[in-house]
Amino acid sequence: MKKACVILSAIALLLSSCSLGGGIRSDFFKDDSLVAYERLEKILEALESKNKQAMTSLFSKQALDEANDFDAHMDYLFEFFQGEVESHGWNRNTGGPITDGRYDGGNKMKELKSWFDVVTDKESYIFFLLDYPVDTFDSNNVGLYSLRVVKTSEEDTLTYWTDMKIAGIYKPEE
Repeated sequence: MKKACVILSAIALLLSSCSLGGGIRSDFFKDDSLVAYERLEKILEALESKNKQAMTSLFSKQALDEANDFDAHMDYLFEFFQGEVESHGWNRNTGGPITDGRYDGGNKMKELKSWFDVVTDKESYIFFLLDYPVDTFDSNNVGLYSLRVVKTSEEDTLTYWTDMKIAGIYKPEE
């Protein structure tokens, strides 16, 4: 038993010192699911309470600077999203966030791409979030960059995440 504990401790030490992805330490990617899920919950709280200040605070300075008419898009989303949330979870097609990042010279950046299914008492939705919870290369980039919400019945409007990398809140063109 003592020998097994020593071996397990050695393996844990070895794994914690290993690098992934060309120098990105494994602890850089821990808790990505939790980070993405917590971001969704904050978005849902802001939507249900129609709290513009809370919603705006979730976005990075860079996203707010680059977004076209952020306030009008936020008004659209508050009107578009209907009902009280009954359930939410990972989108059945993705199962969790896709994580990417960069680590260079002590700086690091983490990019989370997440899809969620949200069901209210009036409608079902799919949420796409592009989030930068960590960016020591550019602190203005920390926060939500893109938020896209569509009805589940319009799922085919969701394309590759690179096509949805648009600053701010998605509003379809009229």
